[in-house]
Amino acid sequence: MSFIEQIDRSWTLFLDRDGVINKWLPGQYVQHWSMFQFEDQALEALSILANKFDRIIIITNQQGIAKGIMSARDLDNLHDLMLNEIEVNEGRIDSIYYCPEFDGHPNRKPNPGMIEAAKHAYPMIDLSKSIVVGDKQLDMQLARNVDAKAVLVAEHEPNIRASLVDAKFKNLFEFARSI
Repeated sequence: MSFIEQIDRSWTLFLDRDGVINKWLPGQYVQHWSMFQFEDQALEALSILANKFDRIIIITNQQGIAKGIMSARDLDNLHDLMLNEIEVNEGRIDSIYYCPEFDGHPNRKPNPGMIEAAKHAYPMIDLSKSIVVGDKQLDMQLARNVDAKAVLVAEHEPNIRASLVDAKFKNLFEFARSI
């Protein structure tokens, strides 16, 4: 039996943001709302997922803050607008954890700091019944680092070791429909 067939509301869903919920801008940072564009059918996917999981948590690296490209307040404002749009469309995000620091920081993916913080805030999280959904190898490596399931959502085949991926879908909507 596939782990997808075992998913019930007791599972926790960890979502990357850029490239999963919103369009990733190669070489750029989504600095403000005017640059933010939801991935195709992401809002519909989040509505479906809200009915499948008790906890949906975003975990995102945001080193644009450390680089001085944007402030934490800018990011918080962007997230407030994003959350409002998700809620208007009957979706839900329970928490957002972000790491503004550079590579090597214990909270920066693929390190487990953000998931550890979420587990502290939500002690009922069982990492063996958790899924990390992302579009990059570091997301898949994070899943392995915490013994969660790794779901890759990518339209094109990125250069990711197959051994890191438990399931692959074209996008978040296709994943949501599979449950």
